[in-house]
Amino acid sequence: MAVLLAVQTCFAFKGTNSGELSKGKKIYGRMESFLKGKPNMAFDFIRIIESPYTGECDSLRGSIKINRDGFARVDIDNRIIIERSDTLYDYSGDGNQLTISPGKRGMIKQLLLSEYLGGNKVVGWKDNGRWVEVSLEPTNDDNEYKDIRMIMMEQKGVSAYLPKKLHYIDGLGRRITWEFSKFNFAPSFNSETFTFSPPDGCRVVNLFER
Repeated sequence: MAVLLAVQTCFAFKGTNSGELSKGKKIYGRMESFLKGKPNMAFDFIRIIESPYTGECDSLRGSIKINRDGFARVDIDNRIIIERSDTLYDYSGDGNQLTISPGKRGMIKQLLLSEYLGGNKVVGWKDNGRWVEVSLEPTNDDNEYKDIRMIMMEQKGVSAYLPKKLHYIDGLGRRITWEFSKFNFAPSFNSETFTFSPPDGCRVVNLFER
């Protein structure tokens, strides 16, 4: 809970200088363009969910890897999601089940850039010296997120600010906070990064066969 309170304090938004709004838009737009232009990337994340009804706070840790061939891998605690061209492999360690379903080339990267790391319009911003905070609104009518705020920071050797924290309220009224770290735009992937071998006893559900 202390971590969440610290994040919420960090995201306190006091307003913006409307005369300089164009600078905030430029910084955010440069970040979007930079991420879209990188065929390979890898980074870690933490997602924190706070319920407004119970006050309970849940968190999970994970990592995302994407390569120039449109392949992607998401590791979330004991769950693994692998995207290879038009096929999605979703393994749950809890039930020891692998679900194989139709996908779309570049779907995971597109989702990231259109819903989480981009795809919004800047309506406010402020420069806090070491980091920049932008207040955002969705450009997609289907996006129910509210009170969207992102903190971006500079990273050595990178020509754009990178997302550090993302905060919003989802359609269920929950407070969601993402923390991003260890961005790598020249990662070294081995031959097994985007493959998955089901463990013994794994139940395989192939939706292509239905």
